[in-house]
Amino acid sequence: FQSMKNALSPTGVVCTQGECQWLHLDLISNVLGEVRQIFHSAKYAYTTIPTYPSGQIGFMIATVDESVDVSQPSREVTAATEFQYYSRAIHQQAFTLPAFAQKRLSWDPQHAAKGITATANFSNFDVSPIFWDDFV
Repeated sequence: FQSMKNALSPTGVVCTQGECQWLHLDLISNVLGEVRQIFHSAKYAYTTIPTYPSGQIGFMIATVDESVDVSQPSREVTAATEFQYYSRAIHQQAFTLPAFAQKRLSWDPQHAAKGITATANFSNFDVSPIFWDDFV
Protein backbone atom coordinates (compact mmCIF):
# COMPACT_ATOMS: atom_id res chain seq x y z
CA PHE A 1 0.00 0.00 0.00
CA GLN A 2 2.91 2.34 0.65
CA SER A 3 4.14 1.76 -2.91
CA MET A 4 0.67 2.51 -4.27
CA LYS A 5 0.53 5.73 -2.23
CA ASN A 6 3.94 6.76 -3.55
CA ALA A 7 2.73 6.22 -7.13
CA LEU A 8 -0.45 8.31 -6.77
CA SER A 9 -0.86 11.87 -7.94
CA PRO A 10 -1.87 14.30 -5.16
CA THR A 11 -5.57 13.77 -6.02
CA GLY A 12 -5.25 10.09 -6.94
CA VAL A 13 -7.44 7.26 -5.67
CA VAL A 14 -6.44 3.62 -5.33
CA CYS A 15 -8.95 0.75 -5.41
CA THR A 16 -8.01 -2.85 -4.69
CA GLN A 17 -9.83 -6.08 -4.02
CA GLY A 18 -10.86 -6.06 -0.36
CA GLU A 19 -12.25 -9.54 0.31
CA CYS A 20 -15.79 -10.37 1.46
CA GLN A 21 -17.30 -9.06 4.70
CA TRP A 22 -19.16 -12.36 5.20
CA LEU A 23 -16.03 -14.50 4.96
CA HIS A 24 -13.01 -12.40 5.97
CA LEU A 25 -14.14 -9.61 8.30
CA ASP A 26 -11.13 -9.93 10.63
CA LEU A 27 -8.74 -9.74 7.68
CA ILE A 28 -10.59 -6.73 6.25
CA SER A 29 -10.47 -4.97 9.62
CA ASN A 30 -6.73 -5.54 9.97
CA VAL A 31 -5.90 -4.48 6.41
CA LEU A 32 -8.18 -1.44 6.58
CA GLY A 33 -6.49 -0.41 9.83
CA GLU A 34 -3.10 -0.58 8.12
CA VAL A 35 -4.34 1.30 5.05
CA ARG A 36 -5.77 4.05 7.28
CA GLN A 37 -2.30 4.58 8.75
CA ILE A 38 -0.88 5.20 5.26
CA PHE A 39 -3.65 7.16 3.49
CA HIS A 40 -5.62 10.23 4.61
CA SER A 41 -8.86 8.47 3.74
CA ALA A 42 -9.56 4.74 3.40
CA LYS A 43 -12.93 3.05 3.11
CA TYR A 44 -14.38 -0.38 2.47
CA ALA A 45 -17.11 -0.88 -0.13
CA TYR A 46 -18.70 -3.94 -1.70
CA THR A 47 -20.75 -5.09 -4.63
CA THR A 48 -22.65 -8.19 -5.60
CA ILE A 49 -20.98 -10.78 -7.81
CA PRO A 50 -23.29 -13.80 -8.22
CA THR A 51 -20.45 -16.16 -9.17
CA TYR A 52 -18.21 -15.21 -6.23
CA PRO A 53 -18.38 -17.22 -2.97
CA SER A 54 -21.09 -15.59 -0.82
CA GLY A 55 -22.20 -13.47 -3.78
CA GLN A 56 -20.22 -10.38 -2.75
CA ILE A 57 -16.75 -8.94 -3.13
CA GLY A 58 -15.26 -5.96 -1.36
CA PHE A 59 -12.94 -3.11 -2.25
CA MET A 60 -10.38 -1.08 -0.33
CA ILE A 61 -10.55 2.46 -1.64
CA ALA A 62 -8.06 5.04 -0.45
CA THR A 63 -6.77 8.51 -1.26
CA VAL A 64 -4.09 10.90 -0.07
CA ASP A 65 -6.38 13.89 -0.69
CA GLU A 66 -8.41 14.64 2.45
CA SER A 67 -10.98 16.57 0.42
CA VAL A 68 -11.94 13.55 -1.71
CA ASP A 69 -14.96 11.56 -0.53
CA VAL A 70 -14.65 8.28 -2.40
CA SER A 71 -18.22 7.31 -1.44
CA GLN A 72 -19.47 10.06 -3.76
CA PRO A 73 -19.06 9.68 -7.53
CA SER A 74 -16.61 12.20 -8.96
CA ARG A 75 -18.43 12.40 -12.32
CA GLU A 76 -22.05 12.39 -13.40
CA VAL A 77 -23.38 9.53 -15.50
CA THR A 78 -24.72 11.06 -18.70
CA ALA A 79 -26.75 9.60 -21.53
CA ALA A 80 -23.48 9.16 -23.44
CA THR A 81 -21.98 7.12 -20.57
CA GLU A 82 -25.09 5.31 -19.36
CA PHE A 83 -24.31 1.90 -17.91
CA GLN A 84 -26.48 -1.19 -17.46
CA TYR A 85 -25.48 -1.68 -13.80
CA TYR A 86 -23.55 1.28 -12.41
CA SER A 87 -25.38 4.38 -11.22
CA ARG A 88 -24.79 7.20 -8.75
CA ALA A 89 -27.01 5.42 -6.20
CA ILE A 90 -25.20 2.06 -6.63
CA HIS A 91 -21.87 3.83 -6.08
CA GLN A 92 -23.05 5.55 -2.88
CA GLN A 93 -24.76 2.47 -1.46
CA ALA A 94 -21.65 0.32 -1.98
CA PHE A 95 -20.33 2.02 1.17
CA THR A 96 -23.46 1.24 3.23
CA LEU A 97 -22.52 -1.82 5.24
CA PRO A 98 -24.60 -4.18 7.39
CA ALA A 99 -24.54 -3.12 11.05
CA PHE A 100 -22.15 -5.90 12.15
CA ALA A 101 -19.60 -4.93 9.49
CA GLN A 102 -19.98 -1.20 10.09
CA LYS A 103 -19.26 -1.70 13.79
CA ARG A 104 -16.26 -3.93 13.10
CA LEU A 105 -14.77 -1.61 10.50
CA SER A 106 -15.51 1.71 12.17
CA TRP A 107 -12.46 3.76 12.95
CA ASP A 108 -11.54 5.60 16.11
CA PRO A 109 -8.36 7.74 15.89
CA GLN A 110 -7.56 7.06 19.57
CA HIS A 111 -7.61 3.32 18.92
CA ALA A 112 -5.54 3.73 15.76
CA ALA A 113 -2.86 5.58 17.70
CA LYS A 114 -2.63 2.55 20.00
CA GLY A 115 -2.51 0.10 17.09
CA ILE A 116 -6.11 -1.09 17.61
CA THR A 117 -7.89 -1.34 14.26
CA ALA A 118 -11.36 -2.38 15.40
CA THR A 119 -13.70 -0.70 17.85
CA ALA A 120 -15.79 -3.72 18.74
CA ASN A 121 -14.97 -7.24 19.88
CA PHE A 122 -16.66 -9.80 17.68
CA SER A 123 -14.54 -12.79 18.64
CA ASN A 124 -17.69 -14.72 19.60
CA PHE A 125 -19.75 -13.40 16.68
CA ASP A 126 -20.47 -16.20 14.24
CA VAL A 127 -20.87 -15.14 10.62
CA SER A 128 -21.22 -18.46 8.86
CA PRO A 129 -20.64 -18.38 5.11
CA ILE A 130 -23.82 -18.46 3.04
CA PHE A 131 -23.57 -20.06 -0.37
CA TRP A 132 -25.94 -19.87 -3.32
CA ASP A 133 -26.37 -23.66 -3.13
CA ASP A 134 -28.07 -23.17 0.25
CA PHE A 135 -30.98 -21.44 -1.51
CA VAL A 136 -31.31 -23.45 -4.70
